[in-house]
Amino acid sequence: MQPSPPTHILILEDDPDTAELIQEALADHLQHATLTHVGSIAAALEQDLSGVDIVLSDMNLPDGLGMDFLEAALQQRPNLPIVFVTGEGALDRAIESIRRGAYDYVVKAGDYLFTLPVVVEKNLAQSRLKLENEALRQRLEATLAEVQVKNDQLQEAVERLETMAATDPLTGLANRRSLGASLDRRFADSL
Repeated sequence: MQPSPPTHILILEDDPDTAELIQEALADHLQHATLTHVGSIAAALEQDLSGVDIVLSDMNLPDGLGMDFLEAALQQRPNLPIVFVTGEGALDRAIESIRRGAYDYVVKAGDYLFTLPVVVEKNLAQSRLKLENEALRQRLEATLAEVQVKNDQLQEAVERLETMAATDPLTGLANRRSLGASLDRRFADSL
């Protein structure tokens, strides 16, 4: 079995000290992770988001709100896991973030640095499950389409066999069996 590639975590945080604390907390628990820090939405959007496994974003950034980044990033990559790690503890902001597509919302309070690796691992697992479910859904749709084609082919074969069984191969006229079945139906209808 091949080892999985290292997890690439993009940290979008304008405060270098906070970014360093987040990187240290993650590096201690996720030894094989690649951590990239950027300080603005523009710098984050310049990154190759297709190679990013998860984004940890602050809400208030020098060139806009984290919600602006969320919207732009999800346009580039709709299933990108984005977790807000912010000092804003407003419940309505957290709910709005999740509704708009963020995976999680962590408030920078108390021992958040100790829980951050667990939050990252949970959201990475959730992202992998979503991708696996989507792949399974696509495979199921392809299989159902193949089954429908086979059913259509089978129906055509049954109809050809019924026609062959009901007609004389030489003349193409209804044979004795077909005439008997037709008489039986007409007799039943007349009663």
